[in-house]
Amino acid sequence: MQRLRAIVFAAVLLAAGLGQAPAAIAASVDDWRVDLDKIGNTLGLQHPDPYTRIGREAFARNLESLKRRLPELSEEQRVVEAMRLVASIGDGHTFLEPTGDAFKEWYPIRLYRFSDGIFVTSAHKSVAGLAGAQVLEIGGMPAAEALDRARALMGADNDIGASENVAALSNAGLAKGLGLADASGALPVKARLRDGRVRALKLVPQPGGSGLGWRFRSEVFGASIGDYPDWVAAFGASPSSAFRTPDAARPLHLRYRRHYIGVPLPERDAYYMQVNYVLDHEDEAFNAFFRRAMAEVDKQKPRRLIVDWRYNSGGDGSKLTAMIAEFIRRGDAPPWRELYVLTGRKTFSAAVGAVEEFLVRTPATFVGEPAGAGLNSFGDAGTFKFEHAQLSLSCSRRRHWGRSDSHDPYTPVDVPAVFSFADYIAGRDPAVDPILVGEEMRALHLIAASDGGAAVRRVYAQRQARFHGVPWWTAARDDPMTSAGYALVDQGKLADALEVLTVDAEANPGLWRAWNNVGDLELKNGHREAGLAAYRRSLQLNPGNAEAQQVLAEPAKTP
Repeated sequence: MQRLRAIVFAAVLLAAGLGQAPAAIAASVDDWRVDLDKIGNTLGLQHPDPYTRIGREAFARNLESLKRRLPELSEEQRVVEAMRLVASIGDGHTFLEPTGDAFKEWYPIRLYRFSDGIFVTSAHKSVAGLAGAQVLEIGGMPAAEALDRARALMGADNDIGASENVAALSNAGLAKGLGLADASGALPVKARLRDGRVRALKLVPQPGGSGLGWRFRSEVFGASIGDYPDWVAAFGASPSSAFRTPDAARPLHLRYRRHYIGVPLPERDAYYMQVNYVLDHEDEAFNAFFRRAMAEVDKQKPRRLIVDWRYNSGGDGSKLTAMIAEFIRRGDAPPWRELYVLTGRKTFSAAVGAVEEFLVRTPATFVGEPAGAGLNSFGDAGTFKFEHAQLSLSCSRRRHWGRSDSHDPYTPVDVPAVFSFADYIAGRDPAVDPILVGEEMRALHLIAASDGGAAVRRVYAQRQARFHGVPWWTAARDDPMTSAGYALVDQGKLADALEVLTVDAEANPGLWRAWNNVGDLELKNGHREAGLAAYRRSLQLNPGNAEAQQVLAEPAKTP
């Protein structure tokens, strides 16, 4: 409690002007206008398609509006508005960061939004008592509203990735520009501490480094104040530096958050690997790790192989070919029976490329949240400096268009698993734990291939009851479900095939091809009226559907 009182006392000193560094000389309005034009031109010249989300004219109008309003804005507000403008492009690789001295002070907490609220996952040792606290208000407004303001400053490919973009709330200059901090930089916060008490506090910023690059580190680590040992993680109240060394006493997903780790679990008939970067590390190269881990898998022959990409923000995509080759060359006789790939909001950039490799090349089940970008997005960003405004622009220079033509902003998830803070702090993992205890976690099309239509229908009903309100979730993936259904046709299991394809259509009701398949199987099973009804539904969705037109034009000839 004395530390928390010290925060308030320090805020009073700060408000009195004690200990403040001299303010840097701000760029003139004319200098700002020059740099804003340069930023707009750089985006237009370097980015493959900067106006997909916002449109060229809308972006130009917003740019001109900001240039006109510059005299009315403080330096912090100018930076915030410039960041918001670039973020409107909607690309997680394209964003602005401030580099000036006014943006090198940080609050001693790191925030994370769980399903049950906003919590401090890591706190500086000066306010260690805040680790694990639930934040209720920030800057006099509900914490969720303040987080939304911060999210708008950083580009994101989808709302899942945007949920990671809360680092701006840890920066004093940006908090002032957002209207959350007072003139001294102190940030009013209301928090519920771990003991249940609610306290109103004022967080005082501390000097540190520049830039928001620390946001790519795992949530157990802190902002740009001090070093790893100076921060206390909410889980276990351990120094953040502890997570840079493996510890078997911690849950699997928290065992090691440095680069990559493989954990044999013979007592659970499983093998777990976590991959946190697509980069070589001084201890072990990326592909050397996969060769070693897969050799252990060969020896153990586990029923369940779990590959966790939830904390992987990317790296060198050229390394993925050799990585996935380790799985492909075992594909004819895999030493595992079930393969699970875990994804989440931090899965980004090259890690999304890894997701696509597993999606296309392996019979994997995907568990967790969608990645922070869809399978098709932008990347290979370059960095451009604007010295007058003291801004650094990261700008995508390449379109990554994979094997799929999908414009879906989400990567596929067969079984949702989202962390609550209650689970997190108790050491429970909603993705890994059910797999290890043998719950049915396989994708529906994999269940179809091994267990038939009745099992698919049963599991589909269970998952619909649990997850029907999850906006990014679809119970069945159409392409593999279609393949599984017609594989059953080839085996002469027409009733099973009909059930599988009907579940697919119910899960994807707007997909005309799925209703074509249902119509085809209904007719094959001798259900004439049901088959024609399915084809009519398909034709409503796609009036140009030639197959449905032909069947419905001559129903008497249809078998």
